[in-house]
Amino acid sequence: MYSSSVPGDFLHEPFGPFQEAFHSELEQVLAINPFYYDICLKAGEQVLWRPWEHADQSVSAIMKRWDALKTTIASGFRSRQKKASRKDMIDGVSLFVCCLYWSSGKPVGHLDLKNTDWTAFDIQPVNVHERLNYILIKPEQYHSFVQLDQLFQECEKQFSKQMALKKYKQKNAGKSE
Repeated sequence: MYSSSVPGDFLHEPFGPFQEAFHSELEQVLAINPFYYDICLKAGEQVLWRPWEHADQSVSAIMKRWDALKTTIASGFRSRQKKASRKDMIDGVSLFVCCLYWSSGKPVGHLDLKNTDWTAFDIQPVNVHERLNYILIKPEQYHSFVQLDQLFQECEKQFSKQMALKKYKQKNAGKSE
């Protein structure tokens, strides 16, 4: 994959550079390049796995990856570092963006977060646009880390609720027949 260059819609600061991900496990791909599947799709490449079509598995893998990344970032702050790793925080934001899109059954179409219609998502954490802007302006600060973790928590809760309602509706639809 990546026979062509990365589409312009994905060339927005602070994201990138992007690596190819030659792994079959979603968790490994998320650790290397969370936008891999989305970039391939946008570039016209064959996409064998579409994480946005398997939101339950994808969001679970994202949360697992965030937990690992969160531990790394938190240990940096505990060891008296004044700032978080910028790369780790941007990786966290990347995972969060994937979580919002994929949980809504959509591939990530672009990384221009300032011009994203946040109301188009099934999951909408409170003030997501303002909070992400703050995080991206000061990604190394502890408060940005706290905000990002809270966004993940809100996303996970809303997604769990969404999945429970979906299962409930499916269960009740079977009873009415």
